[in-house]
Amino acid sequence: MKDMKDLLFSVLILTVICAASALLLAGVRASTSQQIENQLIKYVKGPAVKKVLAGSINDPTADRVKVKMDDGSELDVFIGIVDGKPKIAFETQANGFGGTLNLIVGVDPETETLVGIGVTTHKETPGVGSRIAEEPFGKKFSGLSLDENFSIKADGGVIDAISGATVSSRGACEAVKRGIKLYKNQKDKILEVVKNVQ
Repeated sequence: MKDMKDLLFSVLILTVICAASALLLAGVRASTSQQIENQLIKYVKGPAVKKVLAGSINDPTADRVKVKMDDGSELDVFIGIVDGKPKIAFETQANGFGGTLNLIVGVDPETETLVGIGVTTHKETPGVGSRIAEEPFGKKFSGLSLDENFSIKADGGVIDAISGATVSSRGACEAVKRGIKLYKNQKDKILEVVKNVQ
């Protein structure tokens, strides 16, 4: 009988310790999540956003809003005012040669064209696939209609692949296509939020 009481007491103590640890970890996560998000914006997404929305008279990373998507998730939409008109940018992703690659896709809502793209993170081969993050590749997307076929030319699209980095180029194109699809599907919600910020 004493052994059973000792066992129950041990289980009770262990349960209390586990519950306290879980609460502590949840509290730490809640208190640091905003700091982590701010660091991601400043050092990872921010440089790409500022590149894509170059010429903005405002700080697009400061003028960002969260748009609630149909699936319940939230999308960070960065708003830049260029020549008195709003341009927007948001992050999208696809698989490249080395794994997931994340892009900032910039859209001009008035002309329904791409403003540009900027790579935030990737695991592509240095000196080869990593060239998707360089300006010459990104410029290939600027000014194109959202209705273009954003595939590489070998797949019937309008984008020249980087020599020796076909898979990375395909991945970047796929990320752009996903971004455009997201924009078109959520356009009303995104533009409503953008209108409220102006």
